[in-house]
Amino acid sequence: MPGFMVGSGNRPDFVKEALEVTVPTLIAPNKNNPWTGMSMVRDYFDALAVEKELMLLDIEKPRLTCCSVLEPKRLRTMFLT
Repeated sequence: MPGFMVGSGNRPDFVKEALEVTVPTLIAPNKNNPWTGMSMVRDYFDALAVEKELMLLDIEKPRLTCCSVLEPKRLRTMFLT
């Protein structure tokens, strides 16, 4: 679970919610983000029942950098197919 949610009382069941996703999904976490629970990411990805891709980024900067490395053309292709 992300660090900011620990102890907050808000414990969403991401795996259960994955079953409700109905669109192709790209999961692209930064492996160097200390707040990302990679086992949770894997559980969520495995639970998705749609076309999916897991792109594990290895970026030195730990927070939000993944947004700058995702190729807009690749994202557009996912949404338009």
